[in-house]
Amino acid sequence: MTGWLEGYVALVTGGGSGIGRAVADRFVSEGASVTIVGRNHDRLAEAVKACPDPSRMHAVEADVRSSEQLHQAVGATVDRFGKLDTLVANAGIWDYQRQLSWKRPSTSCSPSTSRATSWPPRQRGGSWSRPAAAS
Repeated sequence: MTGWLEGYVALVTGGGSGIGRAVADRFVSEGASVTIVGRNHDRLAEAVKACPDPSRMHAVEADVRSSEQLHQAVGATVDRFGKLDTLVANAGIWDYQRQLSWKRPSTSCSPSTSRATSWPPRQRGGSWSRPAAAS
């Protein structure tokens, strides 16, 4: 490989398998040091063992749905490698199109709330967007 990532440090979520593991391996092959994050300890350990240079790959068991665990993963990366240059947010979460948080529209008919709104957003034309309020 070319070594064009020599000296860089990356954190790859979902790095224990699939695309995340392939990205992490390629980053290491190109000279980077990498922390892989995932929920399955055995998969993470296998990824480190099979890595082109296991000394430059660090595994952190964490769930990307937990902000606290993500903060700990960043801290572990900086503790191990001294910095963090790149985040590859590879881990996917399917939430059945639920919003993380939203407020139910008001049911009062005061002038300030009489505009038609739709929330949570609905899919239109293949993309997700919040419909504009009627004026």
